[in-house]
Parts: sequence; structure tokens; C-alpha cells
Amino acid sequence: MRRNTTIRFLEAIGLDIPNMNLELPFMGGCLCGALRYQCAEAPVMVLCCHCTDCQRRTGSAFGITVSVKSKSFRVLQGETTSWLSIRQSGNKLLFQSCAICGTRCWGELPDIPASTLILGGTLDDATSLKPNAHIYTSTKQPWVSIPDNIYSSEDMPDWHKVFSS
Repeated sequence: MRRNTTIRFLEAIGLDIPNMNLELPFMGGCLCGALRYQCAEAPVMVLCCHCTDCQRRTGSAFGITVSVKSKSFRVLQGETTSWLSIRQSGNKLLFQSCAICGTRCWGELPDIPASTLILGGTLDDATSLKPNAHIYTSTKQPWVSIPDNIYSSEDMPDWHKVFSS
């Protein structure tokens, strides 16, 4: 599935794109405030990833990934540094971090350039995010509870089920 956009993939397989209740445009940035970004459209999906890579990357129990269309995402201010990571899934992810404080704010998948993956903790207000799925739950922390009505996968998800939840 080497498509230029997640949106085209979803539309091609006949799945609805969830509408998050974020006030648009939504904004975010790094810890020190030097790097700021804005997104003009609602996220395509929100995932909670419990893989060991995300646990280490966040220093927490899981990572929150907010996938948006790249054309709706823009940097408002600040400089970034890049770091290419090979994920547990084998996918390559090019992280963009604040050049001053080092906060990772978003990533780009070289194979899907039309999607930008914002790290959920960098949003100014993440209170209205609603995860579509929890993935890589085989390595989740035992004290994390996942609601019964949310799709979950022990490893790579079934994307049809992610977008129908």
C-alpha cells in the first residue's frame, strides 16, 4: 500500500474519515515555545500506540499519534532538527524536533508524504482527541485499560477496523 495519502486509501476502501471535535485550526508546539505549528483540518485518525518504541520515545506507557493531511499542516515559527527512526513495524519515520529544546513534535513517513504524524502531547489542547484505536497492545503496560468500544490490536492493526471504530 504505497499511496501518497492516507485519505485516498480510506476513501478507496469505502471508510468514513472520523471528525475530531478539535477547534480548527488547532495548534501546538514544543516545550520551550520556540517551535509552533498549526493544522487547518481535523485529524484523519488518532492512535494510541503501545509498542516499546513509543514507550521509550515518550517516556510513558504509550504514544499518541494524530495523523493529519500534510497540506493542512504548517510550521508557524522555529527551526527543527530531523532524526530518522526505523520503527518496530519496520516503517521509517522522520521525526522533527525543536532545534532548541529537542521536543519531538511530529513525524513524516517517507512512504506516505501526504500524511504528517503529530505527537499528541504537543497539541495546545488535546482534551477532545478521541482515539480510533490502540495498537501493539501485546506490549502495553499491564495497568493500562482499553475501553471495550475502541478497536485494539496486539500488533499491526487491521486498518478497516480502525477507521470503522
